[in-house]
Amino acid sequence: MKISIIGTGLFKSGGMKIIFEYANRLSLKGHDVVFYYPLKQYNFGYERFINTARRYYGALKDYFINSDDIKTFYNINFKIKAVPFISNNFIRDSDIVMATQWPTAFDVFDLSSSKGKKFYFLQDYEIWDSDKKRVDEALILDLFKITISNYNKEFFKKEFNIDTYVILNGIDYELYDIHEKQFNNDEIVVSFIEHHLDSKGVINAIEVVKKLNNNFKNLKFICFGQYNYHNIPEFVKFYQNLSDEEVVKKIYGVTDIFIYPSLKEGFALPPAEAMACKCAVVTTTVGAIPEYSIHENTAIHVTPNKPQEMYNAVINLLNNKNKIKMLAENAYIDIRKKLDWNNSVTKMEELFLKKNNP
Repeated sequence: MKISIIGTGLFKSGGMKIIFEYANRLSLKGHDVVFYYPLKQYNFGYERFINTARRYYGALKDYFINSDDIKTFYNINFKIKAVPFISNNFIRDSDIVMATQWPTAFDVFDLSSSKGKKFYFLQDYEIWDSDKKRVDEALILDLFKITISNYNKEFFKKEFNIDTYVILNGIDYELYDIHEKQFNNDEIVVSFIEHHLDSKGVINAIEVVKKLNNNFKNLKFICFGQYNYHNIPEFVKFYQNLSDEEVVKKIYGVTDIFIYPSLKEGFALPPAEAMACKCAVVTTTVGAIPEYSIHENTAIHVTPNKPQEMYNAVINLLNNKNKIKMLAENAYIDIRKKLDWNNSVTKMEELFLKKNNP
């Protein structure tokens, strides 16, 4: 099949990682995959007119500077094509054309039928930094919608009365795999992620680690992210802009307890990756987390936006170090039964074939 994927630009994020993983794996299965993005960047609706020049600068930077870095970062094996803007003039005729963020849904909807059967890969309710009215309008366009968790499916049905087809994300176990994990007994390592979105709950993570640092000796704290957005405490070692391989080695490979205080998710990939690397995960019950983890067996679930509850859960593990290893070992085995890229890609491929040949 010829598969055209429409994106808003080139950047590093969990959502982009999933899109490119599908593109890579569909390409390896023999499909002709092209990822398009516009040089005329989308206005997500939250910016003032004065930022228009900044958007164009960002698009040109993607094209001239970031493109090679992105290709290397994601080990891309398919074609990436920058076009002036998304229209019938610049998008090839295909079997499948898929939107990946809400602004692209409008363009895909407007493309001619020769560009392919139309899909919308819907990873979350994409209202951050966006015009909510336009996000809602994109959701009800007549596109076949794929989403990444049953949580999303239920949310979109309840709030918008739209149907979605669920394909859970996979994990690359050739990368996220630390079979011979060395657990720390004397100096327990606690890690978390830095992120600019308020919904990731980083402020709560900082509150938790500050309390832990004040009340417990022999703890070590590490954190990673693209930038230091929240003035991470000095006692936390911060790693900036790590590759996936570096995250495995420098973060998950040495972490005993991984905390994930997110307030809202469509899926929540980092806890699953940490579980695959034998970390004991303490996480809020957002997105697909209750679908791929079991409370008190493969992870500890806590209530979103309750940092004291997360703090208490970590204390419980510190006072019962055997439980850290138990959770980590159970998670390592169980996550591989639930999240598998081969299954996910096969499911998407079969869906594309079915819709293309009804």
